[in-house]
Amino acid sequence: MPYASTTANREYRTAFHKAVRFLRLGHLLIILAAVVCWLGLLGHRSQQAEFFGRFSADWLFLLGIAGALLAGLTLSYRLSVHHWVVSRRRQLILAGVTTFASILMLELGTRVWMSLTVSPYYWQWGMPEAAQLVRFGNVNAHSLECDGYFKFPPNRVLHQGAYSHNIPTRINNLGFRGEDISPHKPTGTFRVLCLGGSSTFGYHATDEGTYPACLERRLNAESIPGGPRFEVINLGVPHLDSTAMVRLFEKEAVPLEPDAVVVYSATNDAVFGPDRRTTAFGQVLGSVNAFMRPKALAWHLIVTGYAKSRLFSEEEIDRRAAQKAETFIDNMARMSHWCSNHEVLFVPVTQQHTSLYGTGRAGELGSTTYEQECTQVRRAIEQDSGTLNGNEAFLLVHQQLTERLRHFSAQQGLPLVDGIDVLDQHRSFMLSWVHLDERANMILATAIAERIREEIPSRVASR
Repeated sequence: MPYASTTANREYRTAFHKAVRFLRLGHLLIILAAVVCWLGLLGHRSQQAEFFGRFSADWLFLLGIAGALLAGLTLSYRLSVHHWVVSRRRQLILAGVTTFASILMLELGTRVWMSLTVSPYYWQWGMPEAAQLVRFGNVNAHSLECDGYFKFPPNRVLHQGAYSHNIPTRINNLGFRGEDISPHKPTGTFRVLCLGGSSTFGYHATDEGTYPACLERRLNAESIPGGPRFEVINLGVPHLDSTAMVRLFEKEAVPLEPDAVVVYSATNDAVFGPDRRTTAFGQVLGSVNAFMRPKALAWHLIVTGYAKSRLFSEEEIDRRAAQKAETFIDNMARMSHWCSNHEVLFVPVTQQHTSLYGTGRAGELGSTTYEQECTQVRRAIEQDSGTLNGNEAFLLVHQQLTERLRHFSAQQGLPLVDGIDVLDQHRSFMLSWVHLDERANMILATAIAERIREEIPSRVASR
């Protein structure tokens, strides 16, 4: 009998050790799967590769989070089979601790990866001192600090890009990009203000390579002898949409006594997310998102990626486009009306855009123009169950905003610069779905400079 008991114990221990090894292997595989999914979904970059397919970002986000949770739960279960975890209470505590640790590691890993590959400020995501510095931060979260718009803390040098491609970015005395600005316009100066989002601000460009900086050089290079000196001020702010732009215009641009106002915008108004807040559950999700997104970078990327990977019907796209176009044109009209009443030249510029999200993908377009791409995307609705992903939907909304802007400009007699047409043969110069390299910035600046000169020859000569 003792021998039988010893044999049974030995067999039990052998089986126990095999189970522990099996659970350890399963745990490692789950962690590996979670890491692979997480690397694929970071910054919804999986959409840059056709290999993953159109549902990739959506599913990878879910798998990444599920993998992290399962890793923690598996670890807690594996540890709970040891003799020192004998009560259910201890098992539950251990499960909670390991699950929290898995989520924490996911968040820390996300911050490290984004800091090394995109911007060093991502490491400080959610911290007050860094909230205004993160390259792709949630700008709207800071709108109350500036009465409906956002600008940077003044007098500092920020750094765009990752450590391997660091671009010093000078923020002046008023919290905008470029050299310091005198609040009062100097005598003999023709002051041009450029409003817009990150394309105006100059993502991926040096201080001298933004289109406002190029515009100032072009205007002064061909100045009339004895004429005024042209001063171009960059009031572009990343993520600024037209509603925030109006507030910035009223609070920041008007006091600077402009002679001309250039607005290069549309993309930030074209972007939209899933419309879930019409239901009670959707409102709860909206509240949770509003609380979590400014604090947790992994959550921010999940929500952003889901919005871009979600499929939209043609009916929903047209409905959103109509709503956004009305707001966009109303805001443009408000700025145009003030300029007209104060004899300030108002120059709207259409904004080049592509559905190919991701740095360096515009080269895939070849000779495809903006309108041709829009036509191709519209045809894709019929060929793909009547739906489009977020980037494709944003392009069609952008197209309708652009058409409304052209129509509005023609009605009001505004000197529109068709930036889309100007850059259509140079779409390979785009660095992302909307940002331009310094060659394209110079091409755009040249077209704007020519338009300004056409509109104000008498004013330039008299100054």
